[in-house]
Amino acid sequence: MIAFLLKRCTFVVMENTGNDKTLRFILKDHLGSWTTITDAEGTVEQELSFDAWGNLRNPMTWSGSYSGTPMFDRGFTGHEHMTAFGLINMNGRVYDPKTSSFLSVDAYVQSPDNAQSFNRYAYCLNNPLKYTDSDGEFWHLIIGAAIGGIANLASNWGKIDTFGEGLAYFGIGAAAGALGAATGGAAAGVVGTVGFAGASLTGAASGFASGFTTGAGNAWMQGANLGQGLLAGSKAGGMSAAIGGLMSGVMGGVAAVRNEGNFLTGKGARFDVIDSSVTPNNNKKIDVGEGMEYSNEYAKKFSEMNFSDAKGVDNLYADGTIPDGYTKRGDLVINSKGKPVRGTTVYNGFGKGSNVYLYKVAFQSPERLYLTMGHEYLHCAYNYSGKSNAKYQDNGAYSWERGQAEIWKMNDVVAECDYMIKHFYSTSVDSYTPSKFGFFSINIRPQIP
Repeated sequence: MIAFLLKRCTFVVMENTGNDKTLRFILKDHLGSWTTITDAEGTVEQELSFDAWGNLRNPMTWSGSYSGTPMFDRGFTGHEHMTAFGLINMNGRVYDPKTSSFLSVDAYVQSPDNAQSFNRYAYCLNNPLKYTDSDGEFWHLIIGAAIGGIANLASNWGKIDTFGEGLAYFGIGAAAGALGAATGGAAAGVVGTVGFAGASLTGAASGFASGFTTGAGNAWMQGANLGQGLLAGSKAGGMSAAIGGLMSGVMGGVAAVRNEGNFLTGKGARFDVIDSSVTPNNNKKIDVGEGMEYSNEYAKKFSEMNFSDAKGVDNLYADGTIPDGYTKRGDLVINSKGKPVRGTTVYNGFGKGSNVYLYKVAFQSPERLYLTMGHEYLHCAYNYSGKSNAKYQDNGAYSWERGQAEIWKMNDVVAECDYMIKHFYSTSVDSYTPSKFGFFSINIRPQIP
């Protein structure tokens, strides 16, 4: 199925048996919800209606519940409906339309002057008829704008004579802050920030966008003509790019070296799932779980069934292959620090994704494989999205793994994760929250091939 998304209309090409293709048009309301489905001739095949909070209702009466089966798994504001659970996947977090709230808190208080912001489970400031949250990242731009606006207002305070001028300076800084945040995030998704090269380009892109906007805007506020403003913006952008690129590059290079990677490209940086439940000094034999296989094919099928949206994964190995610097002791795999591991993520370098290695000890049960694979895929997502701090990565990955293991009452894994979080890894920060990368806790057991 191929979907082409437009502002108020989507058309979907459905591939049927025999390679036949059928065209469907989806009409959307002002929030982007999928409400009307027609065939290629415009004949209505299905109508849907959502209340203010995303619950399906009778499209004829706008009351009660919907008794049919939607043709597609997308609906409210264009997001994916997980019908079996009554939830909506909004990418950044999972939303429950029955309670009109998210299942996890927003990591940010986006608007401190609005009391609704302090209900961090709330959906769009409790104003669902006006706002949507398309990807869970909208408020990050708001935070960047607020910081940029306040900083620019403060730096030009002595030049302000009227309220309007102050508002203008704040607006320039806000635009610069939001643009810098958006540009840096986009660049990180292309080149990554593990290693000096990727991190410096990301920092430089963000710095130039923010510096140019601030420099040009302030110059025009002070009476410069078009050319003078562009020149001032270019100078400020160049300086900010140089500073941002150097600082970000050094941090990305150091992060790579700390994880045995190349300072310049980040290639070879490693992120393990430590298995503290086994002793590394014996040649332990591992029994694979009933109905499971330790093979690339099985791991690929398991991944497609449970982690179809994983980002930043180049290759998946589950055939006994281990990275350079690791050793085998029986069925156990030991890293360069002498620790037994269930899996490893190895970054492939500047502008690339990561390879994931899963070891036999992870295949003792579907649940343990799910936890190990998810842990390593989180590292891939962090690398892909520019979150290079290894300690924060590990804290986020172990925190997710612990929460899932607790739901499944896997007390040995819970204790293992508690040990790792307490003794080895730093306290996480908001930008490393697993839910921001689509990793949530589920109440059902993982699907198996």
